[in-house]
Amino acid sequence: EDYIQLTLEPGIITLSELNAAGRDQQDSKIEIISTRGYQLSMKQLTPLQTIHGDEISVTSCDSRTRCTINQANIWDNSTSGLGYHLTGQHISRDWRQENSFRPFPTASNITVVKRMTPPADPDNIFMSIKAIKPSDGAEGNYQSTIEVIAISDL
Repeated sequence: EDYIQLTLEPGIITLSELNAAGRDQQDSKIEIISTRGYQLSMKQLTPLQTIHGDEISVTSCDSRTRCTINQANIWDNSTSGLGYHLTGQHISRDWRQENSFRPFPTASNITVVKRMTPPADPDNIFMSIKAIKPSDGAEGNYQSTIEVIAISDL
């Protein structure tokens, strides 16, 4: 019998109120159990914004080291945005540096991990989500919805 199971722990990630300091980073674990290979994809469904509509766009990382939805790169704390970092056995090499991030895709789901063979044990992928508000951005509670999908390779 073929199956795939995805667990996201915690399922809701809370970034503390983005106050004057304006940055926060939280971690989550993605566990995949599958009888076949799989693809893991993500998409930001709603902008990171306050209830008043103040918005933080996705990151482009640093001015000297741009990142894209397909390529992680260095992101220190000098530029604002929302992004994520992955660690795990089957992630792409562009995430090997601890402070490398990608912006969340907003137009369509992007495959971020692809495994061709079934895992013998559950695959554990660790995701770190980072938000930095612009220096002139509003303080307050920001919310966004991120979709995480695991699809079995049949």
